[in-house]
Amino acid sequence: MGEQYSQIDFAERRRIQDMHDAKMPVTAIAAALGRHRSTIHRELRRNFYHDPFRDRWGKEYKGYFCTSAQKYARDRRARRRLKLALKPALRDHVIAKLHEGWSPQQIAGRLKLDASDGATVSHETIYRFIYGPDGRTLNLYALLAVARRRRRKRMVRKPRNSPIPAERSIANRPAEVETRQSFGHWECDLV
Repeated sequence: MGEQYSQIDFAERRRIQDMHDAKMPVTAIAAALGRHRSTIHRELRRNFYHDPFRDRWGKEYKGYFCTSAQKYARDRRARRRLKLALKPALRDHVIAKLHEGWSPQQIAGRLKLDASDGATVSHETIYRFIYGPDGRTLNLYALLAVARRRRRKRMVRKPRNSPIPAERSIANRPAEVETRQSFGHWECDLV
């Protein structure tokens, strides 16, 4: 879980277009870019350009083009809106439950159990709403158990270092330890 995902940028889309035009297989494109093959498949499927009109010779104009792919991705990102912004009844219900002292996890869990019309929302969406522009104007962050004005970024957990360094081996003990003349170097079984 230590890997960080980054979205495909225009330079990578240009390389995908060049390799796709050269008829390289998707696995080779993925290996060249250091991405998973499903990421490249998804990119080609989502952003494939197809012009319904034919040119004067009857040929269709279609393919993967980095400029149109970048435009499609930018448009999709601009259209993305929170479910709470699209459904005012759900938004009002979430705000009411926050005022009653419920946590976003409790609200999401109860909605999942009670929703007969499919009006569910994840706790992440509720948090994004609270810390988004709509929630900030209503000071919804103050209703959380830990009221933070800004949301803390998630940190990737770092592996803890061993209390015993790797370079300290039992084979590298001094010779005086073998005689057991000084206290502290004795071995015993305490069980």
